[in-house]
Amino acid sequence: MMTRGRKRRAGGSATLDIISELPENIIECILGRLPIRDAVRMSALSRKWRYKWSTLPQLLFDYRFFLDTAADKPLFPTFKFEKSMSIVSKILLLHSGPILKCFLKIPSFRNVAADIDQWQLYLSRNDIKELTLDNISYGDQKLLFCNIFSCQGLTHLKLRFCGFKPPPSFKGFQNLISLELYLITFSNTTLETIISNSPLLERLKLVSCSGIDHLIIHALNLKNIAVRHNVFKSICFEHTPNLTEVSVSTFGIVEIFWCGKITNLVQLLGGLPKIQKLSLEERCLEFLAAGGVPDRLPTPANQLKILSLRFIDFNDFDLISLPLCLIRSSPNLQEIEIWFLAYQSFPVQPALNFWELQDCSEYTLEQLRIVKIKFVFGSRPELELIKILLARSPLLERVFIERNFYIGEDEESHMRRELMRYRRASPTAEIIYLEPEEE
Repeated sequence: MMTRGRKRRAGGSATLDIISELPENIIECILGRLPIRDAVRMSALSRKWRYKWSTLPQLLFDYRFFLDTAADKPLFPTFKFEKSMSIVSKILLLHSGPILKCFLKIPSFRNVAADIDQWQLYLSRNDIKELTLDNISYGDQKLLFCNIFSCQGLTHLKLRFCGFKPPPSFKGFQNLISLELYLITFSNTTLETIISNSPLLERLKLVSCSGIDHLIIHALNLKNIAVRHNVFKSICFEHTPNLTEVSVSTFGIVEIFWCGKITNLVQLLGGLPKIQKLSLEERCLEFLAAGGVPDRLPTPANQLKILSLRFIDFNDFDLISLPLCLIRSSPNLQEIEIWFLAYQSFPVQPALNFWELQDCSEYTLEQLRIVKIKFVFGSRPELELIKILLARSPLLERVFIERNFYIGEDEESHMRRELMRYRRASPTAEIIYLEPEEE
């Protein structure tokens, strides 16, 4: 009898649908870790799983998704993106729950505008929170995402290479925290309107954008701004008291304003009392240094921890004064990055005279731990700056030095010997040499 009972229990367990009996949270976790194409296919495993994919809160339609769904032959595929577009439409149409996060890479394919309009409508009705629209069908920048502007629940928005024209009734994104825009051409004051009417905006990134000559940033809660490779003539900071990170590297910016007035280094840093990370490049540095740079800022930049200054021309007396002014005025610096101008000519007499006038014995970089120097040619002005940093940083851990690609073997060997002779305030400071472009 005992044996038969065991057999019956064994037989019963053999027919048990283990997959169907998994807890709901485990099923959601499994499906959430799969590509959306595979998550839909998993509905065939169990009756209980049939519609689980339709409530997934995150959807990823990346380049791999389009390649996999568009290939008509496994061995020698030809890609028919009409099929992929249709699958995306069906998935969005059948999705029944909120879509909290969606990444959509639009393939290089003709006649996608109608599909895009339909997808926008689906997303705008599903309480979307985080949205990335990456248009790689270059040549058709007429793709407009008008329905996106009705998504008032958006907290993170990232757009690449697409039309960006909100309707006249648009009053901003009331919940937006992060905005990233790449390869966007704006018109009139579109961008300024969006920024100033997004009261919770904390992070703004603009890369290779155009259509605006004078950009005005008005954002009370903005903490992080990165403006890179844009075609702007000027950028004006207005009412941005909470900025902690500022990065400006661009082709077009030649002027920086503060509250509508042309500014210099002293005024800019005075208007950024909470700045912790500052990154500036050549043309901005030239503008901020115009008219002379003081030995120190009137008010120390006590919060500044990371300083990056790129493409410094040692032929410009005012320009080489700028990094030393910032170093002297930032007692809590932890990391310094300096790029020398890769194509400058040497010797540089103004720079030599400048260093002779400097007394660097009155300050110490108590918190400095990392120094990164790029495009080092081995000139006397460059080596003197490195010498100062080594001698005045008792907690220094590493100094990364990347040589200029034009330096000869003899010059490089001489530079290394010279650097080894310099006194180091930190007994653990290590000099690490990098080849050009080496990470």
